[in-house]
Amino acid sequence: MVSQAKKIKILEEAGKVITDEEMKALDLLEIDTELDWHHTEFKFKKALLDKDFIWELTIDVKELPKRVNLDYAINLVLDPTNYNVSLAGQYEELKKNQLSLLDGKNDHVKEMQRIQNEYKKDRKLLGDYRFEARLSELKNKQTETLNFIVSGEVIRKFESLMLNNGLTRMILVLETI
Repeated sequence: MVSQAKKIKILEEAGKVITDEEMKALDLLEIDTELDWHHTEFKFKKALLDKDFIWELTIDVKELPKRVNLDYAINLVLDPTNYNVSLAGQYEELKKNQLSLLDGKNDHVKEMQRIQNEYKKDRKLLGDYRFEARLSELKNKQTETLNFIVSGEVIRKFESLMLNNGLTRMILVLETI
């Protein structure tokens, strides 16, 4: 994910002053989850209740953060990957036809706006879920596995998301607290 601040910085370093219209056009190129922390794909492995009645959640992640901490606020949000692929395809068509991203009347730009709106609508329907967790173990063998100490409420939420296949459509966003 390229954050808004990074986009502006890249363009400013190139010596370009960015207008509001250009910024709106740049925003069409990629879905912004509005979370600037570590995004990663994940796979729920298991949840265990130990003898002291403490829940431990085990998750395989595609990519560990550069720096691993003990305490996290974890956000589950709709995965923007498929939407970004669609946006990239529309952008390639724009470039191929030598059309401007600033032309709001362009069919490709309208389609990119539709994809952006569709992501927002689908994300709202699926809902975001945020919870706090403490890292209890990190395993780095064939995959990176994180074990978190969580509340029973988090486990119930994971179970309900699994029932309607919601977890397969989500990514994990790790925020350090």
